[in-house]
Amino acid sequence: MSIPFRANYHWHNHGKNLSSTVARYYEPTSVAEIQQIVKEARQNGRKVRVVGDSHSWSPLAVTKDDLISTRRLNKILNVSINPPRITVEPGVTVGETLRAFVKHGVCLPMNVDLPTITIGGAVAVGANGFSKKWGTYAEFVEEVELVTGAGELRTVNKWRDGDLWRAVACSLGLFGIFTKITLSLQPAFNVRVTNHKIEMRQAIDEVAQTFEAHDYAQYFWFPFNREITLQTSDVTDEAVTWRNSHQRWKNVNGWLETGATHLVKPLLGWFPQITPHFARFASNSMKAETHIMAQSDNMLLGRWINYMVPSLNASVSFPPGPACKRVKEAWHIAVDLIDAEAKAGKYPVNLAMNMRLFGKSTAWLHCIANGDNETTCNIQITSFANKHWEAFKNCLMERWLAIPGARPHWAKQYQDLPQIANTLRAVYGENLEAFLRIRQAEGVDPDNIFVNPFLEALFFSCQ
Repeated sequence: MSIPFRANYHWHNHGKNLSSTVARYYEPTSVAEIQQIVKEARQNGRKVRVVGDSHSWSPLAVTKDDLISTRRLNKILNVSINPPRITVEPGVTVGETLRAFVKHGVCLPMNVDLPTITIGGAVAVGANGFSKKWGTYAEFVEEVELVTGAGELRTVNKWRDGDLWRAVACSLGLFGIFTKITLSLQPAFNVRVTNHKIEMRQAIDEVAQTFEAHDYAQYFWFPFNREITLQTSDVTDEAVTWRNSHQRWKNVNGWLETGATHLVKPLLGWFPQITPHFARFASNSMKAETHIMAQSDNMLLGRWINYMVPSLNASVSFPPGPACKRVKEAWHIAVDLIDAEAKAGKYPVNLAMNMRLFGKSTAWLHCIANGDNETTCNIQITSFANKHWEAFKNCLMERWLAIPGARPHWAKQYQDLPQIANTLRAVYGENLEAFLRIRQAEGVDPDNIFVNPFLEALFFSCQ
């Protein structure tokens, strides 16, 4: 069986900060095809990496050898109501699962804000939502089927395989290529979603009380604004008020904003001094309002996100500390640095900063060694590309990563930071050692064909 591929394929990620010319680009449609691709790559000494929506800013998928896209492995295989669970192929998107949840009366009790990312990608990098109770996508994985580096098909179960599951659940593709994923769900429920406009200093001073008072909470701030938008969501028995007309209007606004980015981005590049004016306009577009909606409809963005001018993104997660002391520290570090840059006539950040909590993490590569892993704060900052972003991002990430327990989001920008490998090895410590030890003992990748140069430098070079 000959598997079709595109030779010398030019790949780039959604953020346009990464690209490579790939010797062989595949879009397999079956497990058997993936097994053959892997076996042939191993026989010929080629590396293999995998992409879903390519919505990662770090070089996890970058390779010059074989690149597999999961876009044709996009079937929802089963949705169960009792017990609530879903089984999907890895290329199924978050948005597609949400529509299936609504149809079957089930839900995932946390949502990420990007409907276009794939379930395989979300699990592999530990994508998180904004619930202090519920953890990352990896925490909902009951079972995965994967193709190992030897081309063998293997199943890993959360309840049966213990520490192996903790390694595979957030594995960055280092244990194999996902072919089937089963997630545990909850019966569907409604949430009261409210956008509040609050003076920024007050909002951050009260962050601990806010997180305590609500089931879900996240903050949005556009630079140079005195106010932030706080979005809270709370489980409720009230009837849904979010109608199809609201969703249609949200989609219209989303596509209008998408078109606007193609006009605004070059203006910000030519006239960076207008950044404060644009940021105030963007902040005002987030209206104070309240709706009752199904949990599966509580999604900030839509399909239009993949058609906006790409943005760049830096992010860290860390234990919030007593009274959210570290949360406040991280927020003020960013605000003060942005203000200092503006005084120097530089405007490296022109989009939003976002902050939220998410729940307990148990995957080896998503929880810190010997740390408080019950609740985690995530803070991220985005911007259209500009000449001052890289220096700003590196300075900000250096300060954020000095917060005890801080580590970067695997899918965001951190690859250029000095000593990043040592930083990651220090924060993950015994967890990383366990991850690598299990990987070796299980023989899932005997020739390291899933290890690209970026991952080699992070995890393997100094062993």
